[in-house]
Amino acid sequence: MFQFKKLFLLVLMCMIAGGVKAQMAESSRTEFIMCKLNDGKTFDDVIENAKVYGEEIKAKGLQYSQYLMRPMMSGAFLEENTHVLVGTWPNGTEMYREYGNYTNSFMDQDDRESPATCNATYATIDYLVSNSVNEDMPMDKRTPVQFSSCKLNEGVSMEDAMQVQKEISGKLIEAGYDGMMSLWATPYLGFEDFEYDFYSIGWWQSFEHRAKIAGNYYTMAAELDAMSDSVITCENARAYMVEELFSNR
Repeated sequence: MFQFKKLFLLVLMCMIAGGVKAQMAESSRTEFIMCKLNDGKTFDDVIENAKVYGEEIKAKGLQYSQYLMRPMMSGAFLEENTHVLVGTWPNGTEMYREYGNYTNSFMDQDDRESPATCNATYATIDYLVSNSVNEDMPMDKRTPVQFSSCKLNEGVSMEDAMQVQKEISGKLIEAGYDGMMSLWATPYLGFEDFEYDFYSIGWWQSFEHRAKIAGNYYTMAAELDAMSDSVITCENARAYMVEELFSNR
């Protein structure tokens, strides 16, 4: 079962927030590669190893980005794994173009020793629900991401639920809580016995932005939680930190 030991993401600074119907039509793709550091290896080794393929991606103009995600407060969802490699594409076309390059051009030529053993890969189709990232403010080197497992309430469509979430995000922005991107990730490849409709992903551009809402959300909690509960039911909230390995988006 794909609990969030087998998880997401991150992602998509370049997606543009639009209407709900446009969001449903224009979706990004994400892969989650579950990994465990090999004996004697460090995360610095993982970062250096990834840069080699990053140079190949940039040289060939492929639209692919990769991130290193590590747990902060995630319980046992990662099980024996130490980290997740998260890859993102703007759409399915770019996903399979990059896959083709990796499998036919890079994989057989890469004889380096891997710093980690990766045992599973999952892919999602993602929808940008809202985006209040402030491009005039810096991003942390490592940024906070929070996941929850969600189901649509009976009779509620994905479009309707997204519209409510968009309204919630609008209220947060009006109250001064910006610097956040909200994405919903739906299962695509690699899943078995998936019991949720999607994963709700909140990503902040800095820990300071996350701290601001964490200290003051209680002032709006009753209203916003009621709005959310009217369309979706979520559980198993968990937090990770993410840093960019390379990007050509």
